Amino acid sequence: MSNPKKALITGSRGLLGATLVETLTRAGYIARGFEGDLREVAAVQNSFTEMQPAWVVHAASLVDVGACERNPEEAYAVNVEGTKNILDAARGTDTSV
Repeated sequence: MSNPKKALITGSRGLLGATLVETLTRAGYIARGFEGDLREVAAVQNSFTEMQPAWVVHAASLVDVGACERNPEEAYAVNVEGTKNILDAARGTDTSV
């Protein structure tokens, strides 16, 4: 069972994710940034298994439109498949997305 005060934040190196980690930590949560590659199913699943978060905030994405247009395969892999990996890892756990 997950601890109600644990939160996993993807995109924690960005402005939104870093702010969430800092704010939640100050509020008494155990907030940890996801470290790994969202495209790797095992890395995502291991993160959920190890932390057992009650919450996940998915703030990671490739946002540079020009770069996404130049490399649509990578944009799809990160923005779509990475999101799917987060949802699949959360499915069947006590984690709220």
